[in-house]
Amino acid sequence: MQTKEQFGASIKAIREQKNYTVRQVALWSEMSPSYLSQVENAKRDIPSPKTLRKIAKGLRVSEYKIFNLAGITTEKALPIDSEIDLAKLLAHNTNGMIFNGATLSASDVQKALDVLTGLFWDKVNYHENTKQKNDD
Repeated sequence: MQTKEQFGASIKAIREQKNYTVRQVALWSEMSPSYLSQVENAKRDIPSPKTLRKIAKGLRVSEYKIFNLAGITTEKALPIDSEIDLAKLLAHNTNGMIFNGATLSASDVQKALDVLTGLFWDKVNYHENTKQKNDD
């Protein structure tokens, strides 16, 4: 788990590497410069997923990178440019999952997994029934 100090230092390093000022990033992020400075200097906790998205936009980096820096996802959980097993993803990442900007509870994640499991079995049963009809 990332600390607020580690996260703040990471986003500050990205900003400085790109030669952006706090004011520029804050403007592009649609937040106040003082709030962004407080995050960078660990005066605030790691922001919500909605705010993390804004910071990613302001720093001109992927949301994936910011969420990873915040300790919400890892490369092992969400590999880039490869297939993702949603069942495994949902089963092993019950904390920090978001949908349309809203953080999902462990119960919400389980419900999503249940729905996807039901859809999967409906599809399997449909294909088996179709195959049996074609074989007859």
